Amino acid sequence: MSDEARDVAELRATIRNLEDEIMILRRRMQDSPRRVRVLEERLLETKGQLSQAASQNEKLSVALEETREQLAILRDEVEKLTSP
Repeated sequence: MSDEARDVAELRATIRNLEDEIMILRRRMQDSPRRVRVLEERLLETKGQLSQAASQNEKLSVALEETREQLAILRDEVEKLTSP
C-alpha cells in the first residue's frame, strides 16, 4: 500500500470517527431538554422534601423545648416534696 493510499485510509477512518462523534453529540443535544426537565422536577421534589423536613424540625424543636420546661417544673416539684 502506498503512502498516499495509507493517508487516504487514515483520513477516511478519521472522518468516520468524527461522524460518529457528531451523531452522538446530536443525540445528546436532542436529549438535553428532557434531561433538564427531569432534573428540574427532581429539584422541585427535593425542595419540597427539604421544606417538609424543616417544618418537621421546627415542630420537634418546639416540642423538645416544651418538654424541657415541663421537666424543669417537675424537678422543682420533686425537690420541694423531698426537702425537709
